[in-house]
Amino acid sequence: MESCESTVFISIHMNSFSQSQYSGLSVYYSKASPLSLEVAQNVNDVVTQKLKHIKRREIKAADSRIYLLDRADYPAILVECGFLSNPDECANLAGELYQQKLALLIFCAVDEALQ
Repeated sequence: MESCESTVFISIHMNSFSQSQYSGLSVYYSKASPLSLEVAQNVNDVVTQKLKHIKRREIKAADSRIYLLDRADYPAILVECGFLSNPDECANLAGELYQQKLALLIFCAVDEALQ
């Protein structure tokens, strides 16, 4: 596989919890690359600024429970876009337009962090 200086691994997920009141974007980053923290912070900032209804959550370093991020030796983040266990957030996440907005915001935030 050919290496590229600006390669970033981005894993996109939906979250769920046993209690329905939890909501918001959760971003995890690989501790192996300092750029991971910058990319994660920028994704968290951009998405929560542009989609005002999304609850801002603290970004977190991945531990061994997130295997791919724990083993990555390049910039890597995992984005939990919201909680499917929260009825309002689930309805948003199911919408095509909302999914497109999230994807575009994540892309723009990553691109900005790499500049």
